[in-house]
Amino acid sequence: MKKIFCGILMSVVLTLSSLSAVYAMEEPTPPPKQENYETNEEIDSYNSQVEEYNQQVDEYNSSIDTEYEEEKLSVDTQNAEILQHNEEEQRRYEEDIAYNETAVQEAEEENALIDEQNRQEEERVKQENAEREKQYESDLEQYNSDCQTYEEDLAQYEKDKATEEKILAAGYESVQQYNEMINTYYNEPANLSVEKNANAENITIGQTYIIEEAEVKSGTIITVTITHNFNDGELIYEDVIEIDANDVITFLPIAAVVEATVPNNATFYYNVDGYSMGYWMEVYSCVATAANYNENDWNCGDTHTISFKDGKLHSSDPEDIIVEYNYAWAPLRTYKTYNVPEEPVAPTAPTLTLEEFIPKEYVTPTLRDIIPADIWETLPAPVKKEYLTHLSLLPRLEEPVEEPVVPVRPPKKDREDPVEDPVVPQVNPPVPFIPMPAPAPAPAPAPNTKVREPKPATTPEPVITVTEPETPLAAGEGYWALVNLIITIVSIIIAILLFITWLIAHKKENEEDKEGKEYKVKYKTPLRIISTIIAIGLIILFLLTEDVTLPMRLFDFWTIPMAIILLIQIILMIFSKSRKIEKEEN
Repeated sequence: MKKIFCGILMSVVLTLSSLSAVYAMEEPTPPPKQENYETNEEIDSYNSQVEEYNQQVDEYNSSIDTEYEEEKLSVDTQNAEILQHNEEEQRRYEEDIAYNETAVQEAEEENALIDEQNRQEEERVKQENAEREKQYESDLEQYNSDCQTYEEDLAQYEKDKATEEKILAAGYESVQQYNEMINTYYNEPANLSVEKNANAENITIGQTYIIEEAEVKSGTIITVTITHNFNDGELIYEDVIEIDANDVITFLPIAAVVEATVPNNATFYYNVDGYSMGYWMEVYSCVATAANYNENDWNCGDTHTISFKDGKLHSSDPEDIIVEYNYAWAPLRTYKTYNVPEEPVAPTAPTLTLEEFIPKEYVTPTLRDIIPADIWETLPAPVKKEYLTHLSLLPRLEEPVEEPVVPVRPPKKDREDPVEDPVVPQVNPPVPFIPMPAPAPAPAPAPNTKVREPKPATTPEPVITVTEPETPLAAGEGYWALVNLIITIVSIIIAILLFITWLIAHKKENEEDKEGKEYKVKYKTPLRIISTIIAIGLIILFLLTEDVTLPMRLFDFWTIPMAIILLIQIILMIFSKSRKIEKEEN
């Protein structure tokens, strides 16, 4: 755009310069009156001026051709730039439309996907809320149950507090100390017995006696009956064997065969149906025999060692050995421990928290502002100016030929000779019409062309029509220029506008902007003062060079200087724009 503006400005300057050159050409003074040959010198002088003027016309017409070609080249160049600009603007406009259409389509596709996601999300939220409500009902029932348990625990807590007071009164430091003592010395061994009793293996009668074979047999057979009686005959294990009289037999209780409750104790563990939650304990043993060798010992119960090797039997003594063990069931016994008082925590009522469905927002496409293509109009083709026409040369007038004077003879009646009088021409006859050579073709007479009337004379003279073009006056003397007045008015308006903007900028100084920052306005006063001085100078120049009482024309000699001054005024106006500067704090 700047290039086009500069091109137009240069065209205006060239036009002004060419027009000023035209008006600087002075046509010859009006042609002299063609009265007689004595005016030939004036005609020659006029023709010389005409030739000089015609030469200037030729130069001017040549400059018209040159200027036309330059303007045509400039216009073609500018039109090419305008067409390129229009193509870029149209392409930019179409790209913006295509971009917006694509953005809208993508947004619609994404919004369709968002609709599907919102539907799935809403379904999920409904399902989860239904599960939460169901869970809440369950939690509410549990809460009611916990409240009942809490009331029971609270009552138990009151009892435990009362028990704690008794334990402390008995000399224990705390309930924990009392429980540790009971568990360590009573309950833990009892619990351990339960585990061992459950894992005890069945035994046989053969495991409850030991036979030592004698080196020398007596030959006498002794019948041995062994009985293990559990719980007064509810369960009996019995076996009958035979030994030599010299053999030594040792009878053992089951407690000596299996793992005892406590080492060297008659209590034992034996897995008997119906008796798995306790331990067996030997109550007593019974031995019926007449043998002299009989020893008793304590090995987890009564242990008997019997033999007939060292004595003789009396006649009334039986030769058999009968051994009976009796066992009683001791149920598992544990000592009671007490709860450490612990105040129950009141249950917390459940709360129902439902998830709120918040749909995902739609995507809004980011659209470009569709600015219509800034289409510039192409510059019209330049119009060639009209040529100036040549002035015609005035023809020279021929000098009249003087006839010799013939003496006049007296009349015949007064002469003596009879010869006839010859025809004598009259003295000073009228000048005959002399045809003039054809002048060069001249342009049509201007509106102010004057036709000179031939001067009346006694002798006939040729009537000559002379075209008198309007004679331009000297610059600043015979007319005034309208363009000069326009330039002066525009300069005054620019100066006034600069003064008004200076006042406005001065009032806005130290204003705060929206963010609270203070600014100082720089309004370039020197340039505005220079602009005012230039405007005053143009007024003075116009008053000194122009007289509006004279006829008006468009241009004169002072048009170009005043146009240059106006251009300077415009440049000052552009560079005198005020601007805000942020203040710096000390």
